[in-house]
Amino acid sequence: MFEYLWGKKAQARYLIIATILLLGFMLGARELWTMEARWADIVMNFFYRDDFLHPYLNGEAYYDKPLLSYWFMSVFYYFSHSAFALRLPSAIAAGVSVWAIFRLGEKLYSREAGLISAWMLLTTFYFLFFGRVASADMLNLCGTLLAVLWYVKKETQTTFVTYFVFFLIIALTSLCKGLLGAVLPVLVILPDLIRNKAWKAHFNPAFFIAAALGVLVYCFPFWLSSHFNGVNYAESGLWEVFRENILRFYKPFDHRGSIATYFIYFPLYLLPWTFFFIPALAKQVKTWHALVWEVKWMCLATLLIFCFFTVSLSRRSYYILPILPYAILLTAHWIQAGGVLIARVRIAGVVTVLFYLLSVLFFVAAVPVFYCDGGQREFTSSLRTQATESRPWDQWRIVLYGAPKKSSFYIQSDYEPKYIALPARYRQLIKLQPLGVGHLRDAWPSLKALKPNQIIVTRSEFKEAFQKMLPSYRMVEARQVFGERLLGVEARDDAVAFIPG
Repeated sequence: MFEYLWGKKAQARYLIIATILLLGFMLGARELWTMEARWADIVMNFFYRDDFLHPYLNGEAYYDKPLLSYWFMSVFYYFSHSAFALRLPSAIAAGVSVWAIFRLGEKLYSREAGLISAWMLLTTFYFLFFGRVASADMLNLCGTLLAVLWYVKKETQTTFVTYFVFFLIIALTSLCKGLLGAVLPVLVILPDLIRNKAWKAHFNPAFFIAAALGVLVYCFPFWLSSHFNGVNYAESGLWEVFRENILRFYKPFDHRGSIATYFIYFPLYLLPWTFFFIPALAKQVKTWHALVWEVKWMCLATLLIFCFFTVSLSRRSYYILPILPYAILLTAHWIQAGGVLIARVRIAGVVTVLFYLLSVLFFVAAVPVFYCDGGQREFTSSLRTQATESRPWDQWRIVLYGAPKKSSFYIQSDYEPKYIALPARYRQLIKLQPLGVGHLRDAWPSLKALKPNQIIVTRSEFKEAFQKMLPSYRMVEARQVFGERLLGVEARDDAVAFIPG
């Protein structure tokens, strides 16, 4: 079995086909998930406003991430207004990461170790999960990995082009999620630079000129956003970079996870290869002095990344995602170090095939079945059908009162829907009691002056109060998807629309 994965019969096309199948098929089957609604709303607002320099969320300025991840999604969204289009940049980045770890493992160790690393990464559950999510996290992992790969391939070259490509990769990665795109590659390559004082060879005029150009590339979108600010945009992109990346590190305003966060989530995110990583790490620590530098390097890189995220006072489980390639590389070396006859090579082959098949079953088969027969797509279709019985769709105006964040994406009107959030004091009150008609009118004064062409979209937990308030309106209610009905999930966050009679 392992012969076809990383042995004598292994071919790169097997890995390519397997990657495309697992990352590309049924990519749009699942409804938008938590953070995806944020990216979807910002991308849609780009098109509503014909402004790709100023991100808006729910009608408010929202520059918490740089622009590049939104731009990548916008390219595909232009051709297809779908969840598939929004997730495609992450899927492509995940596929490139599989190729990059193969090349890195091949360069550091051997072709066999490179293939083992690539198959391991491809069958790591949370790598696949975030490779199929519309966010900047996989773009960040891919960019940092490409920067490290470029360094390894060109580490003895001191030309301007070599430096410029390196800093260009870092600049573009940092424009996707933030300054982690610069910090993480530095943490990885730092041990190699310090070893034998190799850094001295790189401190030359070409290095500093290339670094300066990289900074200019990074700053250029922020300058564009500031210079072409004809609408008096309320937020500064560079200030948000400081707030989200530096201030949050030592003085977090949210995401205050326990110091044990990554001790819990790192092993979880590495599954199923955690059970190989632990003995691999123990073996390498035990035989540290006998290890070749490349193995020590990946151990140190993994440790530095882990310590960096743990020292930060802002912690969230998925922040640790970029550590996976380096933990896998040191594990892959341990797997293949004993030769093809050793038991762990064969066990790794079985685990690879088993988890690949399970991943296909989950992402390509089970997830689409779970989200079939109901949900936001069916709700939107029903809403349009009933609304157009009274007047053409383009004459309606959608107002979302505390509706599920993903609702505006699926409704896909020709203009920007108006989103009105539930005030904070009522979010606290709703934990204690259901909100009545009086509460809703107090929370949303605009409900007292509704127009005849306004469709109200809200969530199911407000349904009864809205029914009492709007008895002459027709109600369209989202039906739970098949999987939710099967599991008996309580319907509190489903969309409900009210159409004037």
